[in-house]
Amino acid sequence: MTLYGKIKNALKVRRSFRKEARAFLRLNRLYNASSASGKDRVKMQYLIRREAHTLEKGMSLRVPRKGFGQGKAEHLAERIGSYAARFGRDAFLESPLGTLTRYVGYTESEGGSLPGLRSFLSSYGPVPEVPAVVEVAASDIREKARGDFDSLTASRHSIRYFTTDPVPDSLIEEALVIASRTPSACNRQGWKTHLFRGERCHSLLRWQGGCRGFEDEIGTCILVTADRRAFLYYETHQPYVDGGMYAMNLVNALHYEGLGTIPLSCGFEAAKLLGLRDFGIPENEAPVLLIGVGCMEERFRVAASGRRPVSETHTVEK
Repeated sequence: MTLYGKIKNALKVRRSFRKEARAFLRLNRLYNASSASGKDRVKMQYLIRREAHTLEKGMSLRVPRKGFGQGKAEHLAERIGSYAARFGRDAFLESPLGTLTRYVGYTESEGGSLPGLRSFLSSYGPVPEVPAVVEVAASDIREKARGDFDSLTASRHSIRYFTTDPVPDSLIEEALVIASRTPSACNRQGWKTHLFRGERCHSLLRWQGGCRGFEDEIGTCILVTADRRAFLYYETHQPYVDGGMYAMNLVNALHYEGLGTIPLSCGFEAAKLLGLRDFGIPENEAPVLLIGVGCMEERFRVAASGRRPVSETHTVEK
């Protein structure tokens, strides 16, 4: 390439990055859930759903810490109250109110007392029965995982405690082969996987921070990344698209092989992502998902994680 061509290409890349930065800042300011969420019905619903799930997760642990989550439960009640005051008590609130009711009942069954939350809930009258935690059997999960696709996806759960049995390399390798069939932009297959075990796995889980209190239950984890070198200057988001598709296929493949998993987000600020240097992850790889992997116990609890109806997420364009 001539000097003129190099300069022209550099200017093109620079203009593209500037446009991308401006668009990111504008969209983040307008639509990020941390901004003006109290006035936006949809933002509040996402936040309430997120906060209710933290209580579900806590109740699904092997040995929930006595009195856990009280501050989060009180914050959730405040959020529900603000939502109801602004938008009324609609059908959306039934699920988070049900989860909060389950949490209060669980705490009281363990000898705790939450009169403030009990009084808050009584002001809303009867709340429909909503499961926050369900008990499942590993044998049932393994059988359904080998059925049709609907059965496979319906039987997958995020699992927060495992046996101490080592995860067989053969099962991980088979899952990696299955996931390698994931489609990618122009067949570039820019995904990478990094396997960690033992204390290195625990350290990586502590860095991620999404499984405080049960990271020692997970002896194996796989970090999915996407190689930025596979993509062009105008494909800023493509590493996360391709990497996300691959990561979901890998989660399903591990489930198909009879292993338990818990997907853990890597959507962090740049400063936090620098911590991956300590684990040997090169800066040319964009972290997409950290997957905790383990052998399932025969019976265990999982968060119910109710799903939104398709009518709320699907639009038929005319």
